[in-house]
Amino acid sequence: NMDVVEKRLFVGNLPPGVTEDEILGKFNKFGKVKSVEIKQRPDSSTFAFLNVETSAETLES
Repeated sequence: NMDVVEKRLFVGNLPPGVTEDEILGKFNKFGKVKSVEIKQRPDSSTFAFLNVETSAETLES
C-alpha cells in the first residue's frame, strides 16, 4: 500500500489570466489536485495555492 499525503503547494510567476484548468493540466500528473486558489497582487503578479493529494513515493522522486 502506498501512503497518501496531502500537500499545499505555492506556485508563483504565473501568467496573468491563467485559468484553473490550465493549472490542473500541468499539476494533475503529480497527484490529485483537490483545490486551486488563484491570487493576483496589485502589481499584476499572479500566483496560486494548490492542495495536492499524492503518494509519499512520488514526493521522494
